[in-house]
Amino acid sequence: MPEREVCGKCPVLLLVDPQRKFARIREDWQEATRTGVEGMNRFIAAFRDAGAPVIFMRYIGPSHIEYDGDDGNEWLEGIDSGSDLVLDKPFMNSFRGTALEEELVRIGADTIVIAGMVTQACVMSTYYSAFDHGFTPYLAKGAIIATEDAKNEAAESLCGMATLSGVERCLASREHRQGDARL
Repeated sequence: MPEREVCGKCPVLLLVDPQRKFARIREDWQEATRTGVEGMNRFIAAFRDAGAPVIFMRYIGPSHIEYDGDDGNEWLEGIDSGSDLVLDKPFMNSFRGTALEEELVRIGADTIVIAGMVTQACVMSTYYSAFDHGFTPYLAKGAIIATEDAKNEAAESLCGMATLSGVERCLASREHRQGDARL
């Protein structure tokens, strides 16, 4: 699917499972996670700078990937987790068995930009479910991690993609609209 301009009255950044227990999903995992974390941090900074919501989803079940550390539920090294809202989830889909929908409704969200890992599992499960819950989803280009590059390429061809520059334009427009409303 070609890149579409991100729009919405209240966009939210949703980081799905950027956890250490999923970091060893590929041979070049150090490079893939470094690149993915850099992308996630750029989106996080854009949303925070605009005063827009950032939500982290944390998978609380056992990893399907062999992980030998006791820090598996910790965020990936280098991720700027700040003091954003963190919701635990027991399933791949971030909406199932969580308070995500209630939080999104509470803050007035209509658009979700999704970053995180693993692209072809929890990220895309959440992406497609967002439609069923009345939200417009986008995947954050350069801020998703798959088990191999071809799976990210497939996701980019199937899903609406948000570039950082498109998100920044949307967030700037949102700030302008909020400023007009205060006049």
